[in-house]
Formats: sequence, structure tokens, C-alpha cells
Amino acid sequence: MRALVVVIALAGCRERSAGTPCAAVAGHYYAIARDALAAAKPPDELRRDVADQLPALRDTLQQACEDGAWSAAIRDCMILAPDHAALQTCERDLTEDQQRGLDRAARGEASP
Repeated sequence: MRALVVVIALAGCRERSAGTPCAAVAGHYYAIARDALAAAKPPDELRRDVADQLPALRDTLQQACEDGAWSAAIRDCMILAPDHAALQTCERDLTEDQQRGLDRAARGEASP
């Protein structure tokens, strides 16, 4: 029993040290964007058009994170960000190549 507890604890430490998965970061971006859209209260047609684009944005953002090999520190910063301004603060630590990948994702473009 004691060995099982040690194995579980070590597995948990290994997962934490790997940082937040890119999928979770992208999902968090999605949630912040969705909430900001609701708070902005745009006309229904515009809201629907933007909302329809959010899943694709989430998916391209996940791909940019994975392809760009964003550091655990950046991913962890982003998952803790409460709003878009805080996300932008985290983004400052991305390399130029990673930032270009994020910019492409924001425009809805696939990674090259």
C-alpha cells in the first residue's frame, strides 16, 4: 500500500513539472473569449458569427502551442490568467517564432 502511495505521488509530481497541457491552455483561451463576447453584448448576428469561430480559434491555438513547444512556465501562466489582459502578459515571454505562431492562430491560419 505504501509503495502505491509513493508511485501515485511521484506520478503527480511528474505531471505538474510538465506544465499545463496545450489543450487546457487553448480551452482556457476559449472560455475567456466566450465570456468576453457575452459581456460585450454585440448584436445577435455578430455574436453568432464570432461564437462560431471560437472552436476553430481554440484548435489552432492548441496547435500553435504544441508546434511552438511553449514552455511549462508560459502554459502555467496562461492557465492562471483571469482575463485577456493577463493572457497578453504571459504571451510576452513567447519567443518570436512562438509569437508568430500565436498570431497565425489568432487569424485562424493553420501552422505552416
